[in-house]
Amino acid sequence: MLAEILSNRGILMKRIVGAVACTVLCATTAFAQSAPSTSPSQTVDFLYHQIVNFDQLSKLAQVQVLLALKNPNVIAEVRKQAALGSAHAQDVLGNIHEIGIGGQTKDYAKAALWFRKAADQ
Repeated sequence: MLAEILSNRGILMKRIVGAVACTVLCATTAFAQSAPSTSPSQTVDFLYHQIVNFDQLSKLAQVQVLLALKNPNVIAEVRKQAALGSAHAQDVLGNIHEIGIGGQTKDYAKAALWFRKAADQ
């Protein structure tokens, strides 16, 4: 009896892990499909608007945004656009430093610097 319970528990855990992995994969795919692909600056603008409306997004959309912010290619593009003077990219970079995502540790001073640059425009 105990062996059967443990076996069923193991099967259930595998299903849960599989469902979580599927959700993450679906979230990443959906974000990639919903983001504009015409130019890097439009992708950064799309990401900015997702962050601004983060609290109103569905949980799946929030996961998509957070996964995108962990992507080194996305972070590199945000940094590039911020350096070119994009207020939206500067705001996104401020958020990255504020919450400590994308390989960044929380740094409120850097976050404030990027938010100020964005606000000054």
